Amino acid sequence: MREAEDFIPKGSRLEANIDMQRMVQSHKTPALKDINLAKVTPIVAVQQYYAYAQSQLGLAGLHIPEASNALFGLGKIQPYLDSGNGRDKSMMGPRSVAIYQAAMIVDGNNAMAANELGVMLARYGQLKDAKQVFLQGIQATPEIQSWNNLAKVHDALGEPQLAAMARNEALLLQRLPKKSSGKEVVQWTSVEQFANQGRPQLGHQQTARGPWQFPASTARNQNSNYPSR
Repeated sequence: MREAEDFIPKGSRLEANIDMQRMVQSHKTPALKDINLAKVTPIVAVQQYYAYAQSQLGLAGLHIPEASNALFGLGKIQPYLDSGNGRDKSMMGPRSVAIYQAAMIVDGNNAMAANELGVMLARYGQLKDAKQVFLQGIQATPEIQSWNNLAKVHDALGEPQLAAMARNEALLLQRLPKKSSGKEVVQWTSVEQFANQGRPQLGHQQTARGPWQFPASTARNQNSNYPSR
C-alpha cells in the first residue's frame, strides 16, 4: 500500500510525468511486473496494487475471525496515521476501503467491518455495493446502526419502501429487550427476504470482488443523508 502511493503525483508533478516502467520495476509489489504498462495509468496502477494488497491480507488471515478484527482495527486507525501531506489525505479513503474489504475476505461475518466498509462505499457514491455490504453485515449480526445506514442507502437509490422497511427493522431492534426470556419477542424479516425485494439474493462469502474503484470526483461532504459509523 505504501508503494501504491508513489503513483500519486506530488507537488507540481503531473501523472504524465510519472515513469511507470521505472517505478514498477523499483517496487517489491509484483502486481504489474509482467504487464505491458503502455496503457496503464497511475490510477489503474494504484487500484491493482490495492487489489494485490487486499488479496494478500485476505490470505494471511486464514479465515480467522481474530485476524479479521485486527484488520478492522487497522482500517479504523488510518485517519490517525496521516502524516499531513496531500498524498496521505487523498489515499486515506481508498486505503481504508481496501483494508475493510480484506477484513471481509477473512471473515464475511464481521459485521463491524461490513458497516465501516458500507459507510465508506456510500460516501464515495458506490451505493449498490454499499447496500450489498450492509446486508451482508446485517445477515451476520443485525444492528440498529446498520439497518439505519441501509435505510439511507435505499433513500439515495430511490427505494423509499425498502428504506421504510429497514428503518422499521431498526426500530424493532431498538425496542427488543437486551435480555430475552428465551422466546422471540419480535418476528424478524429475514435478510434474504428483505434483500430479494430489491435485488438478487446476497451470498454469504466475501464482498470484495476486485480493485477499489476511485470515484469520478472527491468524496462527498458528510451530512445527515449519508450513512454513519
